[in-house]
Amino acid sequence: MKGHFILDAATRIGFIALKVAEAEPVADWYRQMGFETLQEKEKQVMLGIHADRKVLLILQEVVGLQPNGPLTGLSGFSVMLPTRPSLLAAYRRVSAREKVQGFTTTWGLGFTTVDPLGNAVTFAYDEEGPTKPPGYRWRSADRIAAAPALFAGGADERTMPVGTTLGQLVVRVHSLAETLPYVTQVLGFDELPGKQSPGQFSLTVGNATMHIMLTLEEDPRALPPMPDHFGAKYVNLVVPNTLILRLLRANLATAPGSSYHYDEKKRYLMAAGPNRLTMWFSVL
Repeated sequence: MKGHFILDAATRIGFIALKVAEAEPVADWYRQMGFETLQEKEKQVMLGIHADRKVLLILQEVVGLQPNGPLTGLSGFSVMLPTRPSLLAAYRRVSAREKVQGFTTTWGLGFTTVDPLGNAVTFAYDEEGPTKPPGYRWRSADRIAAAPALFAGGADERTMPVGTTLGQLVVRVHSLAETLPYVTQVLGFDELPGKQSPGQFSLTVGNATMHIMLTLEEDPRALPPMPDHFGAKYVNLVVPNTLILRLLRANLATAPGSSYHYDEKKRYLMAAGPNRLTMWFSVL
């Protein structure tokens, strides 16, 4: 998938905005998982890391509809912890309240649980360093079930530390064949090297030191959400400069079926593709 526009390696996932029927119960669940309230006002709660005021999640209370079946769009995300001890502390905190599934990979360790909205929330730690092979962009996609003993020894910490980020978005799509050209040739994600799993496709932006991941999971039953459905409102991706926004706009202007809004003065671009998941690109 070379030969087309690739997002700058410094692109990062900023935050995720979710539309919910009641914000407080969902916010309380995330607080128990280690998120902190940064701002709370009528019908909106901002959650993240209090020490550096980093927003990771926005819950917006709306009058909406509960879907009757699977919808395309965001179905999960990963919270990347900055150290192994902080991951072990997260495991102790989360597993005391929720059912979790641990996993290990060539380069890291993590576990997954499910939030009250049905989103898969993964907490992981990815080892970094010069021992990674050339071209490595993300931890191995081959996950092996991890014994609980691997997570033993976590400290009793109620919150997540500075350096915690969002590292992966999992998106349910109706058709990989329809979605991949948009995500790669228009938005600029790059195929993750290595074998892809059936019905799933992993893409990345970055390098061995810093990277994000986008995983597409195909479900032919999934339908595009309507504006009043509960679920993801948008995901924020932070790019290093306005040149990236202009290149994205040029791609979107010629891409069939895409819709977007570009505000040069406020330095952001919002784009919705074939699965109606809005991505909000902004400049740091």
